[in-house]
Amino acid sequence: MQTNLTKLTLMLRPEVPTFTIPTKTLTYMRKLENLTIYFGHIHELPSFAFPSQLKEIIISGSGVTRIAKHCFYNLPNLQLLQLDENAIRELRQDMFVRLPSLNKLILSKNNISSIQDGTFSYLTNLTELHLDSNSLVNLTNVTFKELGHLKVLMLDNNKFECFDDYVFEQLWELEVLDLDSNSLSRISNRTFAGLISLEELILSNNQLRSLPKDLLAGILTIRVLDLRNNLLKRLSQQTIAPILANIEQPKAELFLSGTS
Repeated sequence: MQTNLTKLTLMLRPEVPTFTIPTKTLTYMRKLENLTIYFGHIHELPSFAFPSQLKEIIISGSGVTRIAKHCFYNLPNLQLLQLDENAIRELRQDMFVRLPSLNKLILSKNNISSIQDGTFSYLTNLTELHLDSNSLVNLTNVTFKELGHLKVLMLDNNKFECFDDYVFEQLWELEVLDLDSNSLSRISNRTFAGLISLEELILSNNQLRSLPKDLLAGILTIRVLDLRNNLLKRLSQQTIAPILANIEQPKAELFLSGTS
């Protein structure tokens, strides 16, 4: 066994029916920093499965449906956790605990339909959260509690029809919010309250028929606003007045094509 490896990539063949995380073996690999597993046919990720020195964990396309309590517990050096293209259905409060260095969490292309309040409360240094291509229909105003340093939030390709007021209000440093390809039919004037650093707001490919006149009030930093392929009949100048000065600048963009 090569105990001095710093990077380990496992790509399993399709004929391997199931794969179990080699927890005991990993404990002997004291210099391992990057662990990647592709196509592992893993049903459940067990508790305390990974050594504490890891900086990156990628488990992709492996059929994971369940994450046991404290699976990712006390990994002080972990910066990237990528669990995309699996079959995870829910996120719980006990999944991501004591991960003080985690700055990027990728959960794209799963079957996530439920996020328990407090799931992300311990991830106070997270800067990117990818929840795109799931089955989410609802968020609460505490879903993103404690994520004050988050800069990128990907929620595209879900099943949202509307949002509660103030659902994003604690994301003071958020710069990119992607809500493309949902089923949004209405947005209130308080949906984006608190997003004082937002630069890119992507609302394309939804069912929006109108926008509140004061939707962007207090959000003076937007330079990219994408409203393509909605059912908007008109866009009030009052609605975009707070960002007019921004979208007239080089590299700023306002997308409206495909609206009715």
